[in-house]
Amino acid sequence: MGEDLQIACNQEYYIAKIYGCNDFRKKIDGFGMEVGKKIVALKSDADGRLTFSVEGCKRNCTFPKSYLSNLSLVSASDQQCQDFIINELNTVNVSLFQTKESYATGLFGENDNARFENYDINITYLPKVDYIFGDDYANKRFRNLVLAEKTDVFVAVADFHKLETELVPVVQLMDLGVKIVLVIRGYCEENEDGLHVDLNKMSKYMGIPIALYNEADETGESRENVMRTILSAYAGDNPDMRYVHVNYGRQVERHIRMIQRELEGKKGYDFNASSRYMAISLLEEDRIVHSFNTPCHSCNTVKCFVKRHSAVLGKQFNNHVYYVLKQSRRSYIDGLMSKVNGVRKSQWDSEKADSVLLHKTWGFPLFLLIMAAIFCATFELGRFPMEWISNGIASLSESLRLSMHGAIGSFVADGLVVGVGAVLALLPNILIFYLLIGVLENSGYMSRASYCVDGFMRKLGLQGKSLAPMVLGFGCSIPAIMSARHIESKKDRILATLAIPFLPCAARVPVCLLLVSAFFPKFPALIMFIVYLVGMLLAIAFAKICSKTLLKNTEYPYVIELASYKKPTLFISLSYMWNRTWEYLKRISGIVVLGAIVVWALVYFPQNVENREDATVAEAQIESSALAKVGNFIEPVFRPLGFDWKMSVNAISGFAGKELTISTMSMLNRTGEVFVDADNGNDNSAVAALAFVFFMLICFPCLGATSAIRKVSGFKWAALSAGVSLVLAWIVAFGVYQIGVLI
Repeated sequence: MGEDLQIACNQEYYIAKIYGCNDFRKKIDGFGMEVGKKIVALKSDADGRLTFSVEGCKRNCTFPKSYLSNLSLVSASDQQCQDFIINELNTVNVSLFQTKESYATGLFGENDNARFENYDINITYLPKVDYIFGDDYANKRFRNLVLAEKTDVFVAVADFHKLETELVPVVQLMDLGVKIVLVIRGYCEENEDGLHVDLNKMSKYMGIPIALYNEADETGESRENVMRTILSAYAGDNPDMRYVHVNYGRQVERHIRMIQRELEGKKGYDFNASSRYMAISLLEEDRIVHSFNTPCHSCNTVKCFVKRHSAVLGKQFNNHVYYVLKQSRRSYIDGLMSKVNGVRKSQWDSEKADSVLLHKTWGFPLFLLIMAAIFCATFELGRFPMEWISNGIASLSESLRLSMHGAIGSFVADGLVVGVGAVLALLPNILIFYLLIGVLENSGYMSRASYCVDGFMRKLGLQGKSLAPMVLGFGCSIPAIMSARHIESKKDRILATLAIPFLPCAARVPVCLLLVSAFFPKFPALIMFIVYLVGMLLAIAFAKICSKTLLKNTEYPYVIELASYKKPTLFISLSYMWNRTWEYLKRISGIVVLGAIVVWALVYFPQNVENREDATVAEAQIESSALAKVGNFIEPVFRPLGFDWKMSVNAISGFAGKELTISTMSMLNRTGEVFVDADNGNDNSAVAALAFVFFMLICFPCLGATSAIRKVSGFKWAALSAGVSLVLAWIVAFGVYQIGVLI
């Protein structure tokens, strides 16, 4: 029954359920087909078209065989046919989607099915996307599932404080002509601007039922409210349910209708997907739609009619039609919010601020000044709690050494407490840094910063779309490199993955922070800002060289959306800070703990001395340990950089992860602090420390980042990235040390 049913001529069938978009349902309704009606298959022609007689209709209906994919039929001769129809009608297929920045919802408890009021609800979790169109894996899979899955109701989960942003994929999906329910979390009576948001009015304007949901509700009332809204939308008796779409303007709409007529006039067009959605997707050059829906009768790849329409619109708007449609959706959301807020947005303040922040001359220097201020605040505010934590770790470690003896005591005190605690001591600086970045992000300034940097990067060989992954590179190189997959041009994609590892990620910054704070206490912010700037300049310079030699790239049009200015709230900024810090801690926890155990074992064994609690004896044990043998073996390679064997080991340990460098430093000195004893204790320790900072900054971030480059660009580019960064790090550190010694 259902999907496995083979249609035979002169056999009677009942319609158990009708799937598909609104266009398809209207087409089926025009044939007189309804759930529960009996139909008879009369014949099948050579073109794959089926002819049916419908109960209660005088005329027969003929349609393509592909229509059956959205019809659930059951043989009338089956004794359980009525039970099958009831079961089909009581099964609701839900596709749930969220944006990338939205945290996972507990609406269905991460289950694939649920039961509510005699209905079985099957849930499909669509990939998290901010925009449906795109060539990266998540976007392609999203569109594939939307077109392939038999979905009764789409459920969009959005956070109230980011409502305008999270409405973007919802507005796109409206063109598909499907049933959508909008679930809003964190609703409050007024938005961030102090304006009342009328959700009832919003629901009527969009034609989408809206339900409020509280993730912390233990009574289950908000969940029941969402379930009832979904079921009412499924049944079609929700008064707010309408099929509304964005009006893209008279000129664009005219071309959309012309493409729709061309598609609908094609022989065998099946209407399973909305012709409007198909037309818009073809204009946006959606490769998935192009692959299974040849756009014209005798398609010529050069003079395809869709390309002609796209070219005409491009000339009229002096922009690619993709950006015209994108801006229309943005305008629709802005207009919608102004209506439900009761006040139209004033653009005057935004334009006044942009006249300063986006100034052609002062915009980029202002961005650098703001970043310098953030680093200064990070140092000054984080200095005291960092010292308290470091002193606490040192005291705890010393107490454990006195109370616990032998290998277990050394493992706990030197391996876990000192090794892992050294990384935890950096938490105040990391928390402050992410808090300040979160304030900028939520205020709407970060998109302005992207705009300012974009113009500068274009002149140096980087394509516009490379900017977003590179901004992510300041947090973690691995997700930044993986996000570069959405860049269409292969050469530009490779170029971005080669440049990202040079940026100071969250793993490198703590190492630099610690050493700069220890050796340059009078002006740490200035030194850190210079180091940060060198990393960005190296990334751009390397990209420029590659774009002129190995990867001669062609620039594609790119538009950066400027987010509206908002007053950053404490809750949103703290959430941003916690989410980024938690991601950082999860990523480093395994590396640091495992690395700390390995380093401790190499330091502790072999046992050549007794009374390890004595500092002098303990230092002798370290000098005779297995790790010292490894360090002395590789020291000649790093000696020109001013590194002794300890610093050489620290540099090598950073290959696995830069966080492990801090842990290794701490265990080699048996304190909660990091101390660099370079060049046998002469006066060049500070110079050697600065050389070490530059080596850590330029050398590839970790093996995980190199593996990510291999996945996105290939093995040879991953090897090139690791090799070039390692050699360049050695050369720059050598230059810094040798010049510093002379000065």
